[in-house]
Amino acid sequence: MLAKHRGVRCTLRPTLVKPWVHPPHPTPTLPLLPRPQPVVVGVPSPNGVAWRKGSLYIGSMDAGKSCRIYRLDNADWFALNRRSATLSDLKIVRGDLPTALAHGCVCG
Repeated sequence: MLAKHRGVRCTLRPTLVKPWVHPPHPTPTLPLLPRPQPVVVGVPSPNGVAWRKGSLYIGSMDAGKSCRIYRLDNADWFALNRRSATLSDLKIVRGDLPTALAHGCVCG
């Protein structure tokens, strides 16, 4: 079968692929994600976190002893390098919070 397209003669060949049938696609596979890594370990009973200007703030309740707020500076570095910070890496922001249950802390 010959056809003219813009003055050029070309041969049209019948196709075997039907336009309404999509060719099979391989099933996409998701990459395996690494296991979750804790950013901070060793904080007694953490009960809240906050993020501000690259620092991670962690509230903790140590049953009947103290309620504290810790700060981890440069928390991105620990997360991106898959390292866990310890209590020695944390700075105590507030260590004088009340330990009474009415103030949100658990008494022992």
